[in-house]
Amino acid sequence: MRVLGGGCWAMVLWARPERDEDERAVVRRLSRARKAPRDAVMRARMIELSWSGLRVPAIAVELDCSRKTVRCWLHRFNRSGLQGLDDLGGQGRRRRITEQERSRIIALVKTATSTTATTLGQGRTQCESQLMRMPLPPLVTP
Repeated sequence: MRVLGGGCWAMVLWARPERDEDERAVVRRLSRARKAPRDAVMRARMIELSWSGLRVPAIAVELDCSRKTVRCWLHRFNRSGLQGLDDLGGQGRRRRITEQERSRIIALVKTATSTTATTLGQGRTQCESQLMRMPLPPLVTP
């Protein structure tokens, strides 16, 4: 909000005009997609509603989200185009094991069913014994 002469007024935010007909077609197709991730569909719908003349509060009500969310995605689209609607990578905790170690564990677990597991000493199955011999990844502390 900006205060000017004692009154409050808000800046109106719109999605920038489409660069070409292909961009409009991509946004339209994504906003109507049934098999696309829900977040991507919602973001494309925000752009389409803005292009149709709705303002941020009306878009937020239509999509049942906050005004802040709508403003965030309109700004990102205005700045970066269609790429701005994608999630940023690198979110979440890093894995403690490599993809190769993960694949090996999954393969071992799949081979050890209750009918084929061979019981070894101390009540361990063959699969458990192989898992115990695997080197542990280094412990990463923050």
